[in-house]
Amino acid sequence: METTHNTGKANTSNFKFVGLCITMLFVIIISIIFFSTSLNAQNPTTTWNGLVSSDWNNSANWTNGVPNSTVSAIIFMHCPNYPVINSTANCLNIEIQTSSYLTIGDYKTLNVYGNWTNNHVLNPGKGKVVFKGNNTTFNGVATNFYNITIDKVSSIDELILNANISVTNNITMLKGDVNLNNGIIDLGTTGSIMNESNDNKIYDNYLTGNGKITVNRINLTPTTEEFFGNIGITITSDQNFGNTIITRSHKRQTINNTGVSVYRYYDISPEKNYDLNAVLVFNFFDEEIPVGVNKADLLFYASEDNGINWENNKGAIIPSTNTISKNAIEKFSRWTASNYSDIPTTIAENNISNDAFSIYPNPAADFVSINSNSLNKNYMVKIINKNGTIVKNIKIFDNAKIDINELASGMYCFNITDVESGEQFNRKIVVK
Repeated sequence: METTHNTGKANTSNFKFVGLCITMLFVIIISIIFFSTSLNAQNPTTTWNGLVSSDWNNSANWTNGVPNSTVSAIIFMHCPNYPVINSTANCLNIEIQTSSYLTIGDYKTLNVYGNWTNNHVLNPGKGKVVFKGNNTTFNGVATNFYNITIDKVSSIDELILNANISVTNNITMLKGDVNLNNGIIDLGTTGSIMNESNDNKIYDNYLTGNGKITVNRINLTPTTEEFFGNIGITITSDQNFGNTIITRSHKRQTINNTGVSVYRYYDISPEKNYDLNAVLVFNFFDEEIPVGVNKADLLFYASEDNGINWENNKGAIIPSTNTISKNAIEKFSRWTASNYSDIPTTIAENNISNDAFSIYPNPAADFVSINSNSLNKNYMVKIINKNGTIVKNIKIFDNAKIDINELASGMYCFNITDVESGEQFNRKIVVK
């Protein structure tokens, strides 16, 4: 009897333990359901199954109804039908999974309010994708579009590229930026950028960005002004350039070791690159001008070795329109704009003298003396900092002591011009 009694207590304990476990499991399951429901309420998702047809706007083709601006869409793989957009469609995020497809009907629109991820194929037709919302990303594999519109909540919002895109027709910049993020936008032979401005633009990091916009022209003869898909330059010439590729990039260029460029340059690569007799017009935005640079001082610079060495090509600047132009260009390469001034590259940290004048002390702290070795001579003295900006402009007669107390420490070029003869002398002075 005692053995039976102990067994009964043990069974009772086991039943209590099992009951406790069931209760705990029930609480965990309810918690998971509650958490999942809360998560879905914050970011609900519906998945395409295509059980009925290919109609995007038929709710029977989705697991959780037709997506909208607050509901994300997943295009699942291995469906009996894949979605076709034949009337305006909306979604929050969109993911096109591997081995799945999305087709946009001609002249139809898909509004995307969140992130885009394409891991297989978009058939763009002649449709349009509008990127809305705040800051969003483009992810997955390289994707071809017919039309893209950037229409963000505000101009400070942007679409960040984590994959390359190509555009057959137009990229329209209504509101917000596109951050290249080292990626490529390929406009091919027919694509164009529309309505780009200082506030709504395509750009990249000016220090590290290697992204670019690429345009191609077949057998080009630009007798009328060629705009190259509105990427910011035009070329006019009566010569045949052959097949021509132009890329626009935004990484700041270093001009001959010390100067800096605007945050834009073009690699211009015609098949025939000689005797072109071309006119080039180069555009830039205010936000692409380095701090402290006066755009009225900008000049053309060209490099034939991908930005290692640069040659001053001057040009005519129109500050009011943010354009620089130059005529009679015989060949092209990499072109940018900078206010860099071509000054000697060696520093003599001692007093300087020659047959015309002497300059001292060097280095200098409070003043610099310029003594002419000729009588009755007028000179114009420009003091230029390492960025090529004129910080002081003085007219002297024979000898002068120039106050430099307001100059920051660093290297300066003293550009001295004989007013009568026009002869110029460049001397570097170190200000302590």
